[in-house]
Amino acid sequence: MLTQDGLVDLSRPAASLNDSDNNRILVGLAGKRVSPWEGLRVPAFALLGICAFGLAYCGYAGGRYIPAAMATVHQFHQRFSAGDDDSIIFDSRGAWKGALDPETTRGLFRRIRLKMGPCSYDGPFGFEAKTNLDGTRIVLKYLARCSNGLMRESFTLQMVNGKALLVGYNPVSEKLITG
Repeated sequence: MLTQDGLVDLSRPAASLNDSDNNRILVGLAGKRVSPWEGLRVPAFALLGICAFGLAYCGYAGGRYIPAAMATVHQFHQRFSAGDDDSIIFDSRGAWKGALDPETTRGLFRRIRLKMGPCSYDGPFGFEAKTNLDGTRIVLKYLARCSNGLMRESFTLQMVNGKALLVGYNPVSEKLITG
Protein backbone atom coordinates (compact mmCIF):
# COMPACT_ATOMS: atom_id res chain seq x y z
CA MET A 1 0.00 0.00 0.00
CA LEU A 2 0.98 3.60 -0.36
CA THR A 3 2.15 5.53 2.66
CA GLN A 4 1.00 9.07 3.29
CA ASP A 5 4.04 10.51 1.54
CA GLY A 6 3.33 8.48 -1.65
CA LEU A 7 5.89 5.71 -1.11
CA VAL A 8 5.06 2.03 -1.49
CA ASP A 9 4.99 0.18 1.84
CA LEU A 10 6.62 -3.19 1.17
CA SER A 11 6.14 -4.42 4.76
CA ARG A 12 2.58 -5.42 4.02
CA PRO A 13 1.43 -7.93 1.37
CA ALA A 14 0.63 -6.58 -2.07
CA ALA A 15 -2.65 -4.77 -2.16
CA SER A 16 -5.25 -6.86 -3.84
CA LEU A 17 -8.96 -7.03 -3.38
CA ASN A 18 -11.60 -9.37 -4.62
CA ASP A 19 -14.61 -7.81 -6.25
CA SER A 20 -18.06 -9.33 -6.18
CA ASP A 21 -17.36 -11.51 -9.25
CA ASN A 22 -14.32 -13.06 -7.56
CA ASN A 23 -12.11 -11.49 -10.21
CA ARG A 24 -8.79 -10.32 -8.92
CA ILE A 25 -8.52 -6.56 -8.95
CA LEU A 26 -5.14 -4.93 -8.52
CA VAL A 27 -4.65 -1.59 -6.89
CA GLY A 28 -2.26 0.60 -8.83
CA LEU A 29 0.29 2.96 -7.33
CA ALA A 30 -2.14 5.85 -7.48
CA GLY A 31 -4.70 3.86 -5.49
CA LYS A 32 -6.85 3.26 -8.57
CA ARG A 33 -8.38 -0.20 -9.05
CA VAL A 34 -6.96 -1.82 -12.21
CA SER A 35 -8.15 -4.98 -13.94
CA PRO A 36 -5.47 -7.55 -14.78
CA TRP A 37 -6.63 -7.26 -18.44
CA GLU A 38 -5.99 -3.52 -18.48
CA GLY A 39 -2.37 -3.93 -19.58
CA LEU A 40 -3.32 -6.26 -22.41
CA ARG A 41 -5.70 -3.87 -24.16
CA VAL A 42 -3.08 -1.97 -26.10
CA PRO A 43 -1.06 -5.05 -27.18
CA ALA A 44 -4.27 -6.86 -28.20
CA PHE A 45 -5.41 -3.92 -30.34
CA ALA A 46 -1.92 -3.59 -31.82
CA LEU A 47 -1.90 -7.31 -32.65
CA LEU A 48 -5.36 -7.06 -34.16
CA GLY A 49 -4.24 -4.09 -36.26
CA ILE A 50 -1.13 -5.91 -37.46
CA CYS A 51 -3.21 -8.95 -38.42
CA ALA A 52 -5.75 -6.80 -40.27
CA PHE A 53 -2.96 -5.03 -42.16
CA GLY A 54 -1.33 -8.36 -43.03
CA LEU A 55 -4.58 -9.84 -44.34
CA ALA A 56 -5.34 -6.71 -46.33
CA TYR A 57 -1.86 -6.71 -47.85
CA CYS A 58 -2.07 -10.40 -48.78
CA GLY A 59 -5.44 -9.77 -50.41
CA TYR A 60 -4.01 -6.83 -52.31
CA ALA A 61 -0.85 -8.72 -53.27
CA GLY A 62 -2.87 -11.66 -54.53
CA GLY A 63 -5.57 -9.58 -56.20
CA ARG A 64 -3.15 -7.45 -58.16
CA TYR A 65 -1.88 -10.55 -60.00
CA ILE A 66 -5.32 -11.73 -61.16
CA PRO A 67 -5.18 -9.84 -64.51
CA ALA A 68 -1.79 -11.41 -65.36
CA ALA A 69 -3.11 -14.85 -64.41
CA MET A 70 -6.25 -14.35 -66.53
CA ALA A 71 -4.10 -13.31 -69.50
CA THR A 72 -2.02 -16.48 -69.13
CA VAL A 73 -5.16 -18.65 -69.05
CA HIS A 74 -6.57 -16.83 -72.09
CA GLN A 75 -3.33 -17.52 -73.95
CA PHE A 76 -3.47 -21.17 -72.78
CA HIS A 77 -6.99 -21.53 -74.21
CA GLN A 78 -5.95 -20.04 -77.57
CA ARG A 79 -2.94 -22.33 -77.83
CA PHE A 80 -4.88 -25.34 -76.56
CA SER A 81 -7.59 -24.82 -79.17
CA ALA A 82 -4.93 -24.48 -81.91
CA GLY A 83 -3.12 -27.63 -80.73
CA ASP A 84 0.02 -25.63 -79.89
CA ASP A 85 0.95 -27.82 -76.93
CA ASP A 86 4.68 -27.16 -77.21
CA SER A 87 4.19 -23.43 -76.55
CA ILE A 88 2.13 -24.22 -73.44
CA ILE A 89 4.82 -26.58 -72.19
CA PHE A 90 7.62 -24.12 -72.99
CA ASP A 91 5.88 -21.20 -71.25
CA SER A 92 5.49 -23.17 -68.03
CA ARG A 93 9.33 -23.26 -67.90
CA GLY A 94 9.48 -26.45 -65.87
CA ALA A 95 7.10 -25.16 -63.22
CA TRP A 96 4.42 -27.68 -64.26
CA LYS A 97 3.06 -29.36 -61.14
CA GLY A 98 3.85 -33.06 -60.91
CA ALA A 99 6.71 -32.61 -63.35
CA LEU A 100 4.86 -34.24 -66.24
CA ASP A 101 7.21 -34.83 -69.10
CA PRO A 102 6.35 -33.09 -72.40
CA GLU A 103 5.17 -36.26 -74.17
CA THR A 104 2.73 -37.13 -71.34
CA THR A 105 1.45 -33.55 -71.36
CA ARG A 106 0.89 -33.66 -75.14
CA GLY A 107 -1.00 -36.95 -74.73
CA LEU A 108 -3.19 -35.44 -72.00
CA PHE A 109 -4.04 -32.43 -74.14
CA ARG A 110 -4.76 -34.62 -77.21
CA ARG A 111 -7.11 -36.79 -75.16
CA ILE A 112 -8.99 -33.74 -73.84
CA ARG A 113 -9.42 -32.31 -77.36
CA LEU A 114 -10.52 -35.72 -78.72
CA LYS A 115 -13.05 -36.39 -75.94
CA MET A 116 -14.44 -32.87 -75.51
CA GLY A 117 -14.28 -31.41 -79.02
CA PRO A 118 -14.04 -27.65 -79.67
CA CYS A 119 -14.79 -25.49 -76.62
CA SER A 120 -15.73 -21.97 -75.67
CA TYR A 121 -14.75 -20.72 -72.23
CA ASP A 122 -16.55 -18.80 -69.50
CA GLY A 123 -14.74 -17.40 -66.54
CA PRO A 124 -13.09 -17.06 -64.33
CA PHE A 125 -16.04 -17.82 -62.11
CA GLY A 126 -13.84 -18.24 -59.08
CA PHE A 127 -10.34 -17.45 -57.96
CA GLU A 128 -8.08 -17.85 -54.97
CA ALA A 129 -4.79 -16.10 -54.31
CA LYS A 130 -2.32 -17.19 -51.66
CA THR A 131 0.79 -15.24 -50.82
CA ASN A 132 3.50 -16.76 -48.65
CA LEU A 133 7.29 -16.89 -48.49
CA ASP A 134 7.41 -18.89 -51.73
CA GLY A 135 5.56 -16.16 -53.61
CA THR A 136 1.99 -15.88 -54.83
CA ARG A 137 -0.07 -18.76 -56.19
CA ILE A 138 -3.33 -18.13 -57.94
CA VAL A 139 -6.06 -20.65 -58.72
CA LEU A 140 -8.58 -19.67 -61.41
CA LYS A 141 -11.68 -21.71 -62.22
CA TYR A 142 -13.31 -21.73 -65.65
CA LEU A 143 -16.20 -23.48 -67.33
CA ALA A 144 -15.64 -24.88 -70.83
CA ARG A 145 -18.71 -25.39 -73.03
CA CYS A 146 -17.52 -28.04 -75.44
CA SER A 147 -19.30 -29.75 -78.33
CA ASN A 148 -19.38 -33.01 -76.32
CA GLY A 149 -20.40 -31.53 -72.95
CA LEU A 150 -19.32 -29.27 -70.12
CA MET A 151 -15.87 -29.32 -68.57
CA ARG A 152 -14.74 -27.52 -65.41
CA GLU A 153 -11.15 -26.30 -65.44
CA SER A 154 -8.92 -25.30 -62.58
CA PHE A 155 -5.63 -23.52 -63.33
CA THR A 156 -2.89 -23.07 -60.75
CA LEU A 157 -0.42 -20.32 -61.59
CA GLN A 158 2.76 -19.22 -59.81
CA MET A 159 3.76 -15.58 -60.05
CA VAL A 160 7.42 -15.21 -61.04
CA ASN A 161 8.77 -11.70 -61.71
CA GLY A 162 5.29 -10.40 -62.51
CA LYS A 163 4.53 -13.24 -64.95
CA ALA A 164 2.03 -16.02 -64.26
CA LEU A 165 3.49 -19.48 -64.94
CA LEU A 166 1.18 -22.46 -65.28
CA VAL A 167 2.01 -25.03 -62.59
CA GLY A 168 -1.20 -27.02 -62.62
CA TYR A 169 -4.15 -27.76 -64.89
CA ASN A 170 -7.11 -29.84 -63.76
CA PRO A 171 -9.90 -30.52 -66.28
CA VAL A 172 -13.00 -32.26 -64.89
CA SER A 173 -15.74 -33.81 -67.03
CA GLU A 174 -17.63 -37.10 -67.15
CA LYS A 175 -16.59 -37.40 -70.82
CA LEU A 176 -12.93 -37.55 -69.79
CA ILE A 177 -13.56 -40.46 -67.43
CA THR A 178 -15.54 -42.72 -69.78
CA GLY A 179 -13.70 -44.81 -72.35
